[in-house]
Amino acid sequence: MRIAIVALAAILPTAAIAAPAPPLSWGKPGVPLATYRADSVDCAMRAYYTDVSGTEGAKNFVQGSKLIETYAGAPGDPLGNELMIGTIVQGVHVDESRKDVKTFQLDLVNKCLIDHGYHRFRLTDEQRKHLEKLKIGSEARHSYLYHLASDPAVLSAQAAPDPALTPQP
Repeated sequence: MRIAIVALAAILPTAAIAAPAPPLSWGKPGVPLATYRADSVDCAMRAYYTDVSGTEGAKNFVQGSKLIETYAGAPGDPLGNELMIGTIVQGVHVDESRKDVKTFQLDLVNKCLIDHGYHRFRLTDEQRKHLEKLKIGSEARHSYLYHLASDPAVLSAQAAPDPALTPQP
């Protein structure tokens, strides 16, 4: 359980920060809006609920958590214990471990979208600028992306290679 808390604490701050519009998106010519949304939620949920414990990042978090439990509240020199905990946290390589788990989950989303018949396309500078003006999660943003992602002319003219997927643990 502690691993989930540590991992969640490491990931949440970055999720709350607004980011610029991505250069790539996913689309499928003529896809109905209801299907587009359902596929999006389905792929996100598959990644969210997939066990990540087999990834190197999660294994690092588990190992670090176990070591921290050994020193947290242990009798002896409190300062020495705190220094050891700090060393363990540095050894876990939080950023690298978080990136490993994130890559694993992103690959799951990518595979799911490809399995549903979606392909990547590159957003133009103008499209990205317009998208950045729309609030993340807003109906206007969803609608704008859907219109791009379902337009065969946009998908053809702005096609980008689908990502190579990394092997799953």
